[in-house]
Amino acid sequence: MKSPLILAQGGELREGERLLRLPQVLQIIPVSRSEWYRRLAAGDAPAAVELGPRARAWRLSDINDYLIRIAARDRTQVGSAK
Repeated sequence: MKSPLILAQGGELREGERLLRLPQVLQIIPVSRSEWYRRLAAGDAPAAVELGPRARAWRLSDINDYLIRIAARDRTQVGSAK
């Protein structure tokens, strides 16, 4: 049986796309809740998908892309410091 296509306000998701709530995101990205919201406000972190009036989640693929981007940025900064 195929997994259903998940649709949410704020964007369409690919079939079987996994959504993470904030506690799950903070387990993957070890920053405080306030730091995460600061990064969101600054546009540095991926945007959330709106699930309802007071519910947000993040696509796992967006979080993975964010981690790759941070790692690349850090490698560049370390390489240029030499």
